Amino acid sequence: MSTKINRVYKPTIHLDKLQIKNTESNLSQNPDKITDQVYLKSRMIGDISPLIVIEGYHFSFNHIMYMELYTNKFLPRIKVTLLDTAGAFGESYIPKQKPIMQVYIRSKNNNILPIRNDYIITSMRSVPDSNYDKSSSNLHTRYILEGELFVPGLKDSKIQSYEGTSFDVLQTITKELKLGFATNIESTNDEMIWINDDPNVEEFIKTHINDHSYIDEQSFMNTFVDVYYNVNFINLFPMINEDAEIEDTYNMFSQYTDYLKDNDSEQDELSHKLILTNWSNLKETPMYIVSYNPISKHGKILTTKGNIRKLQYYNSLNDEEDLKNNFLEFNPSTYSILNVDDKDENLKHISNKTSYQYDGIDYNNTHEHYKFAKILNETGMSELNKITIEVVLYGLNLTVVKNMQIPVVIINETDSAEIKKAIYNTQENSKYAELYKKYGFIIDTNYTGKYIIKDISYIYNPFDKKSNIFMTKLTLAKSDWKPSPQLMDLKK
Repeated sequence: MSTKINRVYKPTIHLDKLQIKNTESNLSQNPDKITDQVYLKSRMIGDISPLIVIEGYHFSFNHIMYMELYTNKFLPRIKVTLLDTAGAFGESYIPKQKPIMQVYIRSKNNNILPIRNDYIITSMRSVPDSNYDKSSSNLHTRYILEGELFVPGLKDSKIQSYEGTSFDVLQTITKELKLGFATNIESTNDEMIWINDDPNVEEFIKTHINDHSYIDEQSFMNTFVDVYYNVNFINLFPMINEDAEIEDTYNMFSQYTDYLKDNDSEQDELSHKLILTNWSNLKETPMYIVSYNPISKHGKILTTKGNIRKLQYYNSLNDEEDLKNNFLEFNPSTYSILNVDDKDENLKHISNKTSYQYDGIDYNNTHEHYKFAKILNETGMSELNKITIEVVLYGLNLTVVKNMQIPVVIINETDSAEIKKAIYNTQENSKYAELYKKYGFIIDTNYTGKYIIKDISYIYNPFDKKSNIFMTKLTLAKSDWKPSPQLMDLKK
């Protein structure tokens, strides 16, 4: 098993050219006019704000009021609020024939790809802007648009069969869609004939291939398309159960003033450890955590899903065999974060709760683990949803990717006398005394550890005065909440 996600091949999908008016073409003939102010616009494109173009209409940075690009679904999605101050967009550029939103977000490091996406506009509404200049005759209008990454052919209804493993079939479909392919596995153990009778290709991938893909009992799979048009087919089990080597990463923090700077060689070098932390000494790096917020769905999942899953079905090869004798039982003790105290009767009841699911007739025309794989994959994902942490990083951080393993170190920088006393006098915390003496902090063992990045959101909000105009929001998950000895000492 591997914790390394590798791209097997690149996407070949065609994107329309993203063009804007050239206002600097005469600079080569007039080099004496070249100044930071003249070059300001070109350096701002996709950097100080996203570049958004709809039907050829280019929204300048001061007309983009909000953008969130989020990845919590199979396809990346986007929500933007745009301001039309002159009425030009509303009069001539409302998307009628081609509802495509072109988006570009620049990377400040030559080793990291920028984001360049086309989104199909799924909804749009307009509202008058209450903050418009009343002295002007033009009515300012806000347009709120939502979109989904546009992949030609993905929503098509297509009745077709594929022979092979889920690993092979998914790559065949990916190439048909001209997408790239990224994974941390080499094969699956689920060869069969896969029949696409789903409403469209996307549903076939999500509910047929991913749900019934199988390697072994120590694996569960997740499939999604990332912002770089790669289909990711990830075994999440090693991500939560194996310690990956802490990698180096690039300094490519996109901040408000970066557009005034050139890309220098220092930014193109590996200069930081890939560790997220709220340590103030690392505040100027892309790994600094501004805020973190724990979120729990533990109780809801336990009461609805239970802690033991049973899937019942009829076996077509044995007409006399009773339904009760045909079931698959799965107790997700490998993933569960529930520690049961024998003295707690209520908790014991929850931990022993069993959920049943009927799955029709087994005609024995699928791979051996077809039905069991569905429980395995669904249970693994639901366990990861029980307790998560939402962390916010200032700036645009493109060095982290969805479903990768990421180390997190949360510290408490305090001068509290009670904390000091606890550190020096409690044997359990004595090993942290040296860190406190040298750096002035203690490590929060509750939240420090190895996590999976479940979701990533890139947020642009120029009106948030308390933060950078770009923010990166991550949803992190882990399988257990035990302290990680490997991350207990930042000196390493």
